[in-house]
Amino acid sequence: MPNPEFKIESSIGTQALSKVETLEFTRENFYQMYQENMALNARILETYSMYINLFIYESAHQDYNNAFIKICNLLYLFSICSPARATNRIDLTQQDIADILAISLVNVTNNLSRLRREKVIASHRKWIEITDYPKLVSYCSDETLGS
Repeated sequence: MPNPEFKIESSIGTQALSKVETLEFTRENFYQMYQENMALNARILETYSMYINLFIYESAHQDYNNAFIKICNLLYLFSICSPARATNRIDLTQQDIADILAISLVNVTNNLSRLRREKVIASHRKWIEITDYPKLVSYCSDETLGS
């Protein structure tokens, strides 16, 4: 039974993309493991810190940046994390971008059109190619670039 303090857990659904093995622990068992295992303790603290940092970044990002900057930030972040980095390929559709950023598809389309006109990106079916990486970076917010 989910802890009533964490009601959001009951409303989040996930789907594995491949076969996975899962383990389930009671809160009490996990707390005991946490107290006895310093490596687990350190990993949880690191994960929690990364989560809080992401939360703070996302709050600032969503509140202060316009849709164009949000799209540029997203493309930049996907480009540096993409396995296809050497080809500057980002496997996202316009709808994916709209869903991730919670902005309208029309807004995404208009801003990607601007990036295409400025030759920063080239659109392909179900993926985007960055053609002018320095210019894309120049549009990104400082908090995204770590400046």
